[in-house]
Amino acid sequence: MSSFLKRLFSGKKKEENQETKIKSKIQTLKYDGIKAVKAGQIELAIQFFNKILEFNPEDSDALLYLIQIYTRTNQLDQAEKHNYKLIELAPELVEAKISLANIYLMQREHQKAIKCSQEIIGIDSNIIEPHYIMGIAYYRLEDEFNAIAALTLALQIDPSFINGLLLRATILSEMNQYEESLTDINNLLEIDEGHEEALFLKATIYQNQENHEEAIALYQKSISLNPFHINAYLNLCQVLLKIEQKEKAIELLNEAIEVNPTIAKLFQARGEIHLTNDNQEEAIKDYTKAIELDPELEEVLSGYFELK
Repeated sequence: MSSFLKRLFSGKKKEENQETKIKSKIQTLKYDGIKAVKAGQIELAIQFFNKILEFNPEDSDALLYLIQIYTRTNQLDQAEKHNYKLIELAPELVEAKISLANIYLMQREHQKAIKCSQEIIGIDSNIIEPHYIMGIAYYRLEDEFNAIAALTLALQIDPSFINGLLLRATILSEMNQYEESLTDINNLLEIDEGHEEALFLKATIYQNQENHEEAIALYQKSISLNPFHINAYLNLCQVLLKIEQKEKAIELLNEAIEVNPTIAKLFQARGEIHLTNDNQEEAIKDYTKAIELDPELEEVLSGYFELK
């Protein structure tokens, strides 16, 4: 074999060996990056995946992991930048477009989120995520009609889609379409009978309809499932006051404060009841504590008394 051919084959072998080494290094970095993510070592994981991109700027796995990490840690500019790169490399990858639509949603770039979701639906209208993203975006834009239309399409794909049922029920409730909202809530609760948000929303609907007995039962169930559900305590207190059960309302707030002693609104609510009972001494104590916990309440509450 001539010296020229020897050099040629030797050079190719070196290139192949170098390529094999790089591939092996990338695999090791991916393993280390995934391990770091699972261990909650986010900054270390970012370093590993960025190192992969130094070896191969077109490694789609590394880009996907970085997008997920940056999105989860609210580093949305970085997530968006890497997402653009991934779409450029793999324009057929629908997951990358869904990820970008979610990033737009988190950035509150609602029109961009809608446009991106429409592009995904144009590729495959049977994917649930873009319909749901559009539902959220339209809802935030106060376009209830299009929000419900988007969510309805999502629920046609999967009638048991809990997030879709909950959001559509919420919008319908805010539009005072209570019966339609209750249908979605009840369908949701058939899937997950202890769903906290659904139970609370159902209770608020009954409260608005002045169905006090049902509202009380559901708020109590919400509290039993989550003793830290402040709004359930406050709303239940309102219902009890509506049916003139002040003592029960105070007992409820006593219980709530025992479990949640740092929540200013609970002391404020109890102070208001004491005030209506002409118990100024106890009202002053509660209002003073509320202001101590939330100084912004001073402007609201100090007008009642000269608090010391």
